[in-house]
Amino acid sequence: MTDGDHPGGAPEPPARAPEPPAADSAGPRSQQVIADYYWRHRDSFTPAALRASVVRAGYSEADADAARLLVDKHLAAESASAPTLARARRTILVAYVVTYVAFAIVFLLAPSSYGSGQIALMILTVVLGIALAISLAWARRSRWKTQGTSLGLGVVLSVPIVLLVLVAGSCAWTTFPYMIQ
Repeated sequence: MTDGDHPGGAPEPPARAPEPPAADSAGPRSQQVIADYYWRHRDSFTPAALRASVVRAGYSEADADAARLLVDKHLAAESASAPTLARARRTILVAYVVTYVAFAIVFLLAPSSYGSGQIALMILTVVLGIALAISLAWARRSRWKTQGTSLGLGVVLSVPIVLLVLVAGSCAWTTFPYMIQ
């Protein structure tokens, strides 16, 4: 038995794409509806099957093709912005890890009374972890993916770096006076 054959030997019929929303208008509105439909089903069906389904549902071929161009443009922008976003995530992780290690060394090696260094490190761990989660969520925003090659690393890193400076700065400001004896 080969792939695509039923046990009886007859070829399996091609999978049809699910029906798109009913065609109720033409132009940019219908193109966006079709583009959303293409986007939702892009991993499950071929572009040709999706287009055929859209045309069968009553949309014009011109709208179907224009919507396909919108999806292709979006995919190209995602591909173009992927290296910048990956570099931004790595930069965020490295900055937060280096900051954490620097504070951990200070907190654990500095002589302190009543374990204040360890307590400060536990507090820093929680707060820095929250800031890191917010920073990574910021870097994963879908808005960045549509920017394509115009996406700048500084734009993506703006909020994570500000958060890191605020957390590290407030930690240093509040704990170092008590650490120095």
